Amino acid sequence: MGFLIITAISGVIGIISLYQFVTIVDSLKTAVPESIEDFKTKASILESDRLIIYYDEVLTQSARNYAFTHDEKWKLRYFQIEPALDKLIKEPYSNANNSIFLELNKINVQLVNMEKEAIKLTDDGEYEQAISILESDEYTELKSLYTDSLKLHAENNNLEYDDGIKSLENTSLLLSSNIDRVTKEGTIVLEIIFPILVSLSIFLGIFFSKRLATPINDLKKSVKQIAAGNFDVNIVVHGPDEIKELIHDFKTMVIELNKIDIMKNDFSAMITHELKTPLVPIIGYVDLLLSKHFGDLNQNQIERLLRIKNSCIKMQNIVTDILDINGIGTNQLKFNMEINDISLIVKDGIEQLKDEFSKKKITIAESLEKNLMCNCDKGRINQVIINVLSNAIDFCPKQEGRIEIITNRIRNNIHIIIKDNGIGISKENINKIFVKYYQVDTTSIREHGGTGIGLSLSKIIVEKHNGKIWAESNGKDKGSEIHIQIPTI
Repeated sequence: MGFLIITAISGVIGIISLYQFVTIVDSLKTAVPESIEDFKTKASILESDRLIIYYDEVLTQSARNYAFTHDEKWKLRYFQIEPALDKLIKEPYSNANNSIFLELNKINVQLVNMEKEAIKLTDDGEYEQAISILESDEYTELKSLYTDSLKLHAENNNLEYDDGIKSLENTSLLLSSNIDRVTKEGTIVLEIIFPILVSLSIFLGIFFSKRLATPINDLKKSVKQIAAGNFDVNIVVHGPDEIKELIHDFKTMVIELNKIDIMKNDFSAMITHELKTPLVPIIGYVDLLLSKHFGDLNQNQIERLLRIKNSCIKMQNIVTDILDINGIGTNQLKFNMEINDISLIVKDGIEQLKDEFSKKKITIAESLEKNLMCNCDKGRINQVIINVLSNAIDFCPKQEGRIEIITNRIRNNIHIIIKDNGIGISKENINKIFVKYYQVDTTSIREHGGTGIGLSLSKIIVEKHNGKIWAESNGKDKGSEIHIQIPTI
């Protein structure tokens, strides 16, 4: 009789455990695949948006460069990229986006027609007419309309991508909480059924919880790494067969995302190398002209040449940042560590941007402590200072901008503070500004320019020096501060 009672109770335990298992698996079958598919779609759309922004910029620069330099390379580049952009714009990603893409396509056709007309005039030697088309009010207004439509679409997709990440994380959290809840309920029922089997019920509860919760928790950790931009995640497929199948599908999705990320980096490296090559001779020839080697120049000509040179230098810096961020991914970023005075490096960075401060009438306040010696790569720290200052310049108010730079020693660290009275950073965004390709305000993508990698690259460089970098702000329109700490020698 006792054996039959124990057998019956064991059967009840088995039924309860099976019910718990089926409940969790059913929720997995519906929630996880939907979240994964939604995230995968939004990630693909976001990547296409970035390509459209990039292609548009390449087309504009190629048409202008061909009109100014008459170099056939820019014409060839234009006709290579234009079909790719046209294809992206003509293939909207969802019904909700159709109206935006119809407007984008309409404006793009007009812009391409004007750019092709300028290229044809350049082919015929009518350089002034070609340039006048690309600098006309009509062309500028079309670019503005195009930019507004592109901003709206990029802003919506950034929000949707963030929602996708949150949805995937929430699904994992929900599954974990369901496992905990079902385990607790099962334990209570078993304790009520028969006191002698309390220890057995606890054992079974722990066993099933670990068996189910461990792969889910591992999946949750992987989601967080992917949300941080790391697609090279080692995902171990384990657990019951149903969970293993779902994790395998998730792993397949991550592998595909990683391939896309690698292709994007390879594409960036190829384009940046190709863009960097002509910049050196352009700057060299501008310097020759400014030296009046080929004759005197009037003030208007000098100003135009300086504008060309400054634009080329800015593009060189952007190209360098992209090459460096790709170099980090392939462990090719090199450092030449020497003893340097940080304040001198900061002062040199300020001097390099003197023309930018003057052009935008930004007031600079310096408080630099002397003899702040540390073991660092002078060029890389200068790159960090230039990136942070350039960011402050972009978001400071024109005519009324103010930037304050402070260096001092705090215990065993050198502390650099760069303050501005710009647009500020909201609390929810302050921890995101150092994420690769992230921009606090998506409407600034075309208004201020930039690649969204300057601060991300700066963070990596500072951390390679065993230091840290962070941001502080009281909120929107209240300015911001970037703090950098590097160990002293």
